[in-house]
Amino acid sequence: MVTPNDIVVKKKTSSGLDFYKKRKLARYIGNSYVYIILGIIYLPIILIIIYSFSSGPGFSNFSFSMSNITELFTASTSDSRRMITALEHTLFVGIISSLLATLLGTVGAIGIFGMRKKSRNILLNASNVPIFNADIIIALSLMLFFTALSIPKNAQTVILAHTAVTMPYVMLSVLPRLKQMNMSVYEAALDLGATPLFAIAKIIVPEVLPGMISGFVLAFTLSIDDFVIAEYTRSNSYETLSTYIYTQAAGKEGLSGALKPLSALIFLTVLAILIAYNIRKNLKTKNLQLKK
Repeated sequence: MVTPNDIVVKKKTSSGLDFYKKRKLARYIGNSYVYIILGIIYLPIILIIIYSFSSGPGFSNFSFSMSNITELFTASTSDSRRMITALEHTLFVGIISSLLATLLGTVGAIGIFGMRKKSRNILLNASNVPIFNADIIIALSLMLFFTALSIPKNAQTVILAHTAVTMPYVMLSVLPRLKQMNMSVYEAALDLGATPLFAIAKIIVPEVLPGMISGFVLAFTLSIDDFVIAEYTRSNSYETLSTYIYTQAAGKEGLSGALKPLSALIFLTVLAILIAYNIRKNLKTKNLQLKK
């Protein structure tokens, strides 16, 4: 004889099974989505790494050869020499603009943090415009600005443009660190006779240094990755890696064979840095847990 309690137990059991089935299905769908996205991103990179060891500029008829790698490291052709020069320009612009953006962004973050709430919100909203605005609008505006002031387009204009665009990202990286720190230490230093600049250098800068480093890395990544702003603010003779790739892809000669091992080398370098950073971070976390 089936009692009402048995019916309730069966309903609970069936609902529990349905819940776990739905949860398993959701986990399966989520994992499939992640694998598909990772495949779309990483499969082309794996192909580039594989075909770095193939002769010829294309992706057909794989034939093992070290010619592309040799061309990259010896710069034996005019295209490879032009590509290396573009890479040097890219690194130069990225480092200088990132340093300037980190310096100006940190100063701006400290200044905004010390303002009243209303003024702070106004300036924060104004500084966030380059982040949400389209790159083509910013690039066109900067090009017209340099033209109106009769400033010749060269490496300096690209550096100034990248500094202006990446500076808000540094500010957003530094501001959370300022909100977390204890400002009474800074005020105590002023009461003890320290000048504002000395107190900022000795107290605030060490506290926000992780945010400054994160902002520098982000600014450097954005600068290297940029094409639109560099294209509109450079001269015809000054190429970055992105503008060189665009010019080669649009031309009749096609991409240089040395570009594949260079792309693979950049990817592997970034991957090695990320792995080393994560290992160092995990070791620090474990050491802190052991001390506790």
